[in-house]
Formats: sequence, C-alpha cells, structure tokens
Amino acid sequence: MGRCRRHPSGQGNADVFEGALRNGATGEHDVERPLQPEPPRRAAIWVLCGTPARVADTLEEWFLAGAADGYNILPPYFPGAFDDFVDLVVPELQRRGLFRRDYEGMTLRDHFGLKRVAV
Repeated sequence: MGRCRRHPSGQGNADVFEGALRNGATGEHDVERPLQPEPPRRAAIWVLCGTPARVADTLEEWFLAGAADGYNILPPYFPGAFDDFVDLVVPELQRRGLFRRDYEGMTLRDHFGLKRVAV
C-alpha cells in the first residue's frame, strides 16, 4: 500500500480520526473539547491508502480469501470522503463484479431473494 500521511502530532489513527471530525466540523485545527466522547485508543482499524484500484485490490483480496464479507468505511476527513469512495472505489468494485449495480426489488426481503410472508 502507499504511504499514508501521518498527523503532524504523530498521534495514532483514532486520534487523527477524531481530529478530522473536529476540523471538518469547525474548520479549526485546535479545539478544546471533542464533539463526541473519545474513540477507543486500541481499536483495530486498517487504513488503506492509494489509488482507487489499489484500494479495490485490497478489498477484493480480503473478500476472495474469506477474510471479510463486508466492510465498514470510516472516512479520513469530512466532508467529501464518502463521496470520493462512492465515486472512485465503488465503480472499480462494480467493474470487478464485487459490488451490486442494482437492487433486486423494493424491500430488504426482495434484496435477499426471500419469499414474501402471507398475512
């Protein structure tokens, strides 16, 4: 993977994520109090950096190896990180057949291919 930029303070990922929340919400770099309670300090968070294709490569590798059947995406910055993921990584995953392009129906039951329950 490409090298990720470290926070200038040298803090870990959880601290950087919390800082990004603060900075995105306030536009300031030094905020006295967090917006929410501090996140856990020893969370197991994988940070993926790189081009959309490199991020998709890693997600595909984990999925095909059975290491993951879904992902929780934590944005490294606000606003815009989710838009970047959706606009850049999702199309690459769709091209590889790893992310749906359409839904099967109008309900969650339809999406899972389950029959409707008679009432």
